[in-house]
Amino acid sequence: MIKYFLKVSINPTPTNPHQWPTKIEYYGKRESPIGGFMIPSTNYLFLFGFGSYEAAEKAKERRMEFYNRDDNKFKTFTHDIEIMSAEI
Repeated sequence: MIKYFLKVSINPTPTNPHQWPTKIEYYGKRESPIGGFMIPSTNYLFLFGFGSYEAAEKAKERRMEFYNRDDNKFKTFTHDIEIMSAEI
């Protein structure tokens, strides 16, 4: 079975006074991240991973709308979202 999840890379802009390395978070069906330092475990992906690529695309679109609103308003961070998959 293949489960899909989102990898969100958070980068500070040059105008952000807080310059730190890229922060990576992994998201599934939960609002909060299911991982932060490494790819989530198969147990988390089984519970919270998306069952289809289309569901992951829809979640990516919703999350991009949210991030783009804040990125364009405050101009302190940029967010890049990538759909990843794992065999369970």
